[in-house]
Amino acid sequence: MTSSIRPDHLHTLTLICDALIPSIAVDDDPHGYWRRAASDLNVAQAVAEAIALLPVEQDRRSLWQLIGLFDSRAANLLLCGKPVKFSALAASERETVLRDWQNSRLPLKRQGFQAIKRLAAFAYFAGTTSTGLNPNWLALHYPGPAHPPPSKPPAIVPLDHASLTSRPSPLDCDVVVIGSGAGGGVIAAELAQAGKDVIVVEQGGGYSEADFSQREGEMVRKLYASGGSLVTKDSAILLLAGNCLGGGTTINWAGSLRPPQALREQWEREYGLEGVAGAAFDVSLDAVCERLSVGTGESLINAQNEALRRGCAALGYHTFVIPRNARGCGACDECGYCTFGCQRGAKQSTLVTYLPDAYQRGARFIVNAEARTILIKNGRAAGVELTLTGGAHAVLRARAVVVAAGSIGSPALLLRSGLTNPNIGRHLRLHPTALMAGLYDEPIEAWRGAPMTVACDQFADMGDGYGFTLEVPPMHTGYAAVAFPWTGGRALKQDLLRIAQTAMIFALVKDRDGGRITINRAGQPIVDYWPSAYDRAHLIRGLQEAARIHAAGGAREVRSLHNTPVRWSRQAGDSIESYIERLASAPYQPNTFLLGSAHQMGTCRMGRDPRASVADPFGQAHGVQGLWIGDGSAFPTASGVNPMITIMGLAHRTARYIRESL
Repeated sequence: MTSSIRPDHLHTLTLICDALIPSIAVDDDPHGYWRRAASDLNVAQAVAEAIALLPVEQDRRSLWQLIGLFDSRAANLLLCGKPVKFSALAASERETVLRDWQNSRLPLKRQGFQAIKRLAAFAYFAGTTSTGLNPNWLALHYPGPAHPPPSKPPAIVPLDHASLTSRPSPLDCDVVVIGSGAGGGVIAAELAQAGKDVIVVEQGGGYSEADFSQREGEMVRKLYASGGSLVTKDSAILLLAGNCLGGGTTINWAGSLRPPQALREQWEREYGLEGVAGAAFDVSLDAVCERLSVGTGESLINAQNEALRRGCAALGYHTFVIPRNARGCGACDECGYCTFGCQRGAKQSTLVTYLPDAYQRGARFIVNAEARTILIKNGRAAGVELTLTGGAHAVLRARAVVVAAGSIGSPALLLRSGLTNPNIGRHLRLHPTALMAGLYDEPIEAWRGAPMTVACDQFADMGDGYGFTLEVPPMHTGYAAVAFPWTGGRALKQDLLRIAQTAMIFALVKDRDGGRITINRAGQPIVDYWPSAYDRAHLIRGLQEAARIHAAGGAREVRSLHNTPVRWSRQAGDSIESYIERLASAPYQPNTFLLGSAHQMGTCRMGRDPRASVADPFGQAHGVQGLWIGDGSAFPTASGVNPMITIMGLAHRTARYIRESL
């Protein structure tokens, strides 16, 4: 995978990684944690392999060009004021160069630094050796996998690629469903139950419980889009999205929230989504919640969720227990690993519900296949052209095509297929999310137990229907290292040593203003998004409230995740209110603080007006008969809550109209 990389570039990357995560001599180092450098774990090689997984060729090329610049005298004279190669610098001077890149006024330098730092930190703390473990975990008190994967046959056996490429004619069916996540899974099952001949196409792999090793590095690479490295075009927002059978439902945190009534009324009133405000849509929501076993019986509150609940209670803020689509978790410590796929099949993702339902009723599945273009004849969808592993092609003919490839993949597919509706790719909403860290005296161990069971909706509506919700994430060593800012190799290692006592509270913003998906010359999606001033104001207020909750909940220290963290210490006698004022004046430009998104919505939105939407109020694309939108890209606006149940409810509703059209 890395054989074509120039040896001098790989050598420079090794030096950069060792400057980010160096060997440090300390007296008390029983596990070798401090003296272990990035090169001792072959981090540069892992970073090179992660770069190879980036979907956009220009991004791959740009990163290697950037790495080459580090060892260029001319480039360092221009960028850092010193005509010297990175390899010729002392270790302390290399750290200085990296700090200069991290805190530069030039956006491209900050972008380049963050891209390399995230990949290196993740590889160092999440990667495993031939033993299946990471030698750093002992020092961090991180247990690693709770159990080996079960020996269990998969519920779905996909079609063999050879059977597709050796056919003399295209494979025929009634409906092709592109994507197997929340929307695609529901539509596939509903149409198969109605007796339709369905083929489901999934770009990712066809993994099941027997493949879920609970190793963060391995599973993120297999189950997440771009191997977990998907970002906006300026690398400023980390995007978490599923790329496997079951899509986002396989890797999400099981939060199962119904769409708020005010949102449903807005969608019906302003966008013409007939019936979504009333009993007709309740039928769809009830159906999916029943199939997914949604309820609060499995929403046990672990230490991190309790810290959020306790802090909110002290402040008088409203919280509620989050319903989950789970059955049989009980007090299972493994639940913290379900973001890497649930070994027990307890999380009721489409992987264990709707997709097997469809399969048992005759639906066929194709995995590791990218839908490149939709075939359109005489104004009607007629099938899909696929690119298979290794570059082979196959064609599927169908009476209808359902696009459910996610809010990044779906508009890219429509654009590659030549559709010209100007709304395709517009109105992107991300629920931008920022974290606030709190250090507690007691163990938190945010990798144990159900990951997200308490939410604070005190600020969900700040007066005009927009605001933010406060929740907590599961936290394992790799993404924790990505989240913590780098202020030097010693500081990063020290931060991770305290991970077992660290709780993260995030502010999830219901964004009013949006971004856009476009495609490059190769047809690959480009995500262009940064929160507007209006949405940033809610983001900053969310961080302030998260800090206040940490302090009220007993944290002894609070820190932001800015490149230069804003800190508060109880022992120092700091005023939490003065700290909150300082947070407001911290930098909030791209790549100056960590920002993420696990909810992509709205790029093929439904609506009655073709001039302002991609699909009609029932999900059929304007101007193309038999082409349907069946995922979160159909949302007219951001949902403001974890979107899985809303996606599934709309998909259930759309499936009815597809069935009638056939």
